[in-house]
Amino acid sequence: MKRKLIFSGIILTMILTFTGLLQLEVSAETEILRATGLIQPVEEKEISAEISGKIEEINYQIGDKIADEPLFSITSQSARKELELAEENLGDTELRLEQERERLHQARIGLELARIQLQDAEAQTLRIPELELEQSRLELESERVEFARLENLYARDALEEASFDQGRFQFELAELAVELSEARLEESEDDREQRRQEARLNFDEAEKSLAIAELSVESAEKAVRQAELDYELAELRLENHKISGPDGYQIITKEFSEGEYISAGQSVFTIIKPEFQVLIEPDERELSQLSPGLEGSAVVEAYPDQPFDVVIDRIDPLVDPDRGTLEIYLRIEGDKPDLFPYMAASIEFVLDGE
Repeated sequence: MKRKLIFSGIILTMILTFTGLLQLEVSAETEILRATGLIQPVEEKEISAEISGKIEEINYQIGDKIADEPLFSITSQSARKELELAEENLGDTELRLEQERERLHQARIGLELARIQLQDAEAQTLRIPELELEQSRLELESERVEFARLENLYARDALEEASFDQGRFQFELAELAVELSEARLEESEDDREQRRQEARLNFDEAEKSLAIAELSVESAEKAVRQAELDYELAELRLENHKISGPDGYQIITKEFSEGEYISAGQSVFTIIKPEFQVLIEPDERELSQLSPGLEGSAVVEAYPDQPFDVVIDRIDPLVDPDRGTLEIYLRIEGDKPDLFPYMAASIEFVLDGE
């Protein structure tokens, strides 16, 4: 729950009180213009978070000046969940990359094996069946010559029929051996061509598998890089929930405490730059006696013996329609005492007499 600070209430009371006292007086004897004003910071900012969450740590209190530490940190459930999802996604993509690299390794092995098989198929020869055919043909010719001799002897009744039949059987057997050798050679040629075709097909498929595996690895690597970026961004978003402020600025209000929940845009701190000006609100009828550059002196009640120089810096062009006053800002110059926001100040301007 948002806390109403006593300090803020005191400030509001002082503003209302001194706004009512800001009137100009003219001393005819000395031609001195007097006014009452308030010490105000030149620059004031509100510090809030862009997200909703729980305030985990507050490093400063009212009155502290901002240094190196962040003002406060806030835990966002959505940012933490985003980081967890990014971490999970990174793990999944890294696992996928590892799997795709293993597939690529297997694809390279498969291609090398297919290359060896193709080389073997291309290098396969028909030397053995060709030699067998050549040998069977030589044996056939030998049997042919022998059978012709037996035929001549049988025709002259110089050879028994049984011996002639045996010779004819050997000749026919040699013919059959030639036919079988020719068939085995033809079959070997067909087998060799089929093996070559299968080896070429396997090699082409292995090349395609390797190309697909390489593309898959490349895609997985891109996915990992993207997941790494997403994780880094999620970490930065979580770290960005440590809210910092400009060094040297001073804290004047604190609206929340540690452990409380805030919504996006809610102010946690009000900070000021420790440079001050004086605000006076004279009646608009006194405007003719005041102009930018008019010099004067001021003193605050806390240091009545330490006056300091002021100069009219700017005059707000808008008049308060309800009170008929306007805001005039005085720049503080030279040495000055330790000032605090919303101190009461008495100002004197010495006017040139006629």
